[in-house]
Amino acid sequence: MNNETKEEKLRNMITFGINRTAILYNKERLSEPIKYDFQYQLDHLLFQRRRSQDPAFFRYIFAEAHKSTNFESKRKFTLKAILRDLCIGEFNTIQLSGMIDIESEESLEPFHIKNKEGDYTPRHSRRMLNEELNELVVKKGHGEDDERKINYTTAFTMRYDKIDPSLKQGKKMWEDELKNNPETTDDILNISMTASFMQIFPEKWEDIMHLREIMTHTLSSFEGDIKVSANYIALEGEIDSISPYFLMLYEHINAISEISWFMRKDNSKRASIFAAKPQLVVSKADIEKTMEILKNSGIENSMVIHLLMQATDSLMHYGFSDIAIFLMNKLIAQNNDFELAVEMALEFSALLREAGKYSEMLAFTEDADRNLDSQQDLFVLALLKIRYAEALAFNGRRNDAIIILNEMFSKRDQFTGEYMASLNLIKNTSNYVLTENKKVLKSNTTPIRVSLLLNLIFASLRIKEYCLAEKYIEEIFNTENDFLKKETSTDMFLKLSETYIYVIRKCNST
Repeated sequence: MNNETKEEKLRNMITFGINRTAILYNKERLSEPIKYDFQYQLDHLLFQRRRSQDPAFFRYIFAEAHKSTNFESKRKFTLKAILRDLCIGEFNTIQLSGMIDIESEESLEPFHIKNKEGDYTPRHSRRMLNEELNELVVKKGHGEDDERKINYTTAFTMRYDKIDPSLKQGKKMWEDELKNNPETTDDILNISMTASFMQIFPEKWEDIMHLREIMTHTLSSFEGDIKVSANYIALEGEIDSISPYFLMLYEHINAISEISWFMRKDNSKRASIFAAKPQLVVSKADIEKTMEILKNSGIENSMVIHLLMQATDSLMHYGFSDIAIFLMNKLIAQNNDFELAVEMALEFSALLREAGKYSEMLAFTEDADRNLDSQQDLFVLALLKIRYAEALAFNGRRNDAIIILNEMFSKRDQFTGEYMASLNLIKNTSNYVLTENKKVLKSNTTPIRVSLLLNLIFASLRIKEYCLAEKYIEEIFNTENDFLKKETSTDMFLKLSETYIYVIRKCNST
């Protein structure tokens, strides 16, 4: 088995386990209806929703949960169970309990319930697995008669998918929920916004590095043949490199630990937490501290930039335009990747535009246009030209702006190929089309010509040149019919049709 296959198998297990946690929650709702009553279910849902869509609440909960010794010990216990399960597909309570004399457990001094290292007696470990981690544990009590050695598996074990019929019921409930309650664009936007915003919280990155050390230490403590297993080696690589899958695993472990911390409280305490209205506050000091942590983390510079550049739009969305601009200036100064330069210039020019800093936008786009040479991707250079035209118009040079926009329009046939083009959905901010410089599957692609025309349309609307926008929309309708007929293009076609009617009215009224 080559390294790529090992990594792929492990990554599939991680995504499988994350999805399966929701299925296990439904399984427990079926098996323990008294515990999972209406109020419990409502609090469970509202906590997750608010935590994922309200960055101020996330930060408040993060601080409250993480200062609890019980939270830390339980999270470490949970982490050990998941890591063992990912490595070999099962574990027993002895393996989770630290150095224990199997033959004389009773003779030892009992571990304190709030042991910071998550080391409990096998008896307490069994209680944790059987009662407190029901939404993580799949298979309870198989393999040995000696209950101190009984094996368990978690949501991450793929090979025991069919051992429990109630899992099928839980899976069907989960699938029905997804079907009957699809996430709206606004839901996806809010979750995406909060996730991006969280990247600037230094306490979160400190915790990621803290848990990374614990994971590394935990792996090194494993014994025997585990250390030469394919999954162990692949997992070690994901943790060492702080890969996206390691970050996914961190987010999941932290989420289920915080949810467990919250749901163990009584109804009145949960209600008081919900009643909290923390104020969202971020500062330049947060940015500087986060960047310092990431600089010393070993994460590749380009990955740091991609992680934090997403946060600039979120900062704009929540009204922190000065912090967004401060962050973007820091990232531009840190960048040493020639290929990233234009993408960063596009992002920064949009931030300056949405912040109303038009003179700064013009100075920046003029400088970028002068310094980024023809070795760059011609398409992204064209996008930057369009941003430059917008800046000219916002600074009173409308004729110069129109000349540049029409120049890009006349050159549209130079741009061929299909790339992944994504319309930025962020309200009141960028609303421009970025295109990744890589080939992707046909079903997910937009022709570059269409992407260029969309950029021209959005730019014309922003500078209130409605007749130009009308011309560009007509060009899409006349020349890109095959693309617009695709099922995946329906939303785009409807939006363009609506915009077309709007610009015709505007043109006729002037």
